[in-house]
Amino acid sequence: MLLLFCVTVAAQKPGSISGRVTGAGSSGIVGAPIQAMNVDTNTPYRTLSGSGGEYSITGLPAGTYTVTLKYPGFRYLPFTQMGVSVSEASAVKVDIKLGDGNFGTLGDDPFTYNHDIRERAAKLTGPVPRTADGHPDLSGVWNGNDDLYPEDPALKPWVAAKAKELIANNFKDLPGVSCLPSTLLPNGPFLRKFVQTPALLVILTEDDVIGFRQIYLDGRKHPTQDDAFWLGHSIGHWEGDTLVVDRANFNDKGVVDMYAHTEQLHLIERYRRTDYGHMQVDVTVEDPGAFDKPWHVHMVWDLAPDEDVMEYVCAENNIDAKHLVGK
Repeated sequence: MLLLFCVTVAAQKPGSISGRVTGAGSSGIVGAPIQAMNVDTNTPYRTLSGSGGEYSITGLPAGTYTVTLKYPGFRYLPFTQMGVSVSEASAVKVDIKLGDGNFGTLGDDPFTYNHDIRERAAKLTGPVPRTADGHPDLSGVWNGNDDLYPEDPALKPWVAAKAKELIANNFKDLPGVSCLPSTLLPNGPFLRKFVQTPALLVILTEDDVIGFRQIYLDGRKHPTQDDAFWLGHSIGHWEGDTLVVDRANFNDKGVVDMYAHTEQLHLIERYRRTDYGHMQVDVTVEDPGAFDKPWHVHMVWDLAPDEDVMEYVCAENNIDAKHLVGK
């Protein structure tokens, strides 16, 4: 006799994390990017807060989570809550109150005052324009955005120590404070003008001492490593509709976001215009002398056809910068 045994295993019912995001006072913050990272599986679960600041992340397997919120721009300080325990079918509440960033300086946040540009860009969904040679035309003024869910780089101890010191000194030792080229990542809520030709792409950046970059599209190679630059040397080629930019030949004087690096720094940037009004920008950062593994940054930029870059002047002989101390 053949006996059949049927075992029915009840499916685990997922849990959730929800709450409300607020800043100073009780006003809800809309569009805040909340992430819950499963500590055991390293799986992220993400959402954006609604019009009243409310959010809900559902479908969470039982486990321990780290809840983070790094609001783009400078207006708010980042939020992290570790050890959030989610059991089967549970509803965990985590309210998030963001502290004021940028020393509380009102109006001094490009992400905030570029809100109207993002709103207009959301309606620009036509086809991607192309150049005479058939490649996507990246020309125009673009409003940059930060990675909504930024990955934390795996820092070497000496880099982590420098970053800790930089934060403790309220960032007064950043190169940009002394009018030297600032972060080497093409991130931040700043306007950038792309001027594209078949052999050269020029990027003009507003409100940053980077100023301009030249990306050579004529097939040339990087110069010898003896030639080292603050912003590196950029060469590009097309892979389908994606412009792939290889950046090398850096000196070791700048920072990547806020992190020190060595002359081994190597960046791969990928620019893909997804429709008329938006461009996806992905960056891979490699530096075996500073990071334990490659670091990835993902951004979506908005076209700003009604805008133009303005001149940016950084004061020379800024001898008081080293004496600045934040409150």
